Amino acid sequence: MGSNDRNFDAGSCNVSDKVDLGAEKNITCTCQNDTCHVTHIDLEANQFSGQVPPEIEKLVNLRTLRLFYNRLTGDLPVQLAELKNLTDL
Repeated sequence: MGSNDRNFDAGSCNVSDKVDLGAEKNITCTCQNDTCHVTHIDLEANQFSGQVPPEIEKLVNLRTLRLFYNRLTGDLPVQLAELKNLTDL
């Protein structure tokens, strides 16, 4: 989505935070037992361009992915179907 420096590794959340990043942030992590996972990504109305990267499949705990009001192109990656926890797209 306009940048090549995306990091979709499982360790995308900082374990030392141990708190959700909150509604004012675009990415929310949920932590339990010293393990944190990205659960919500809200990137609406940011004028992002390009395609949604297929590496998003690595965020297996993702529940919400909000991308509307951007300038995204192409098809959504088929890998989104593998995100069994994704309920809000």
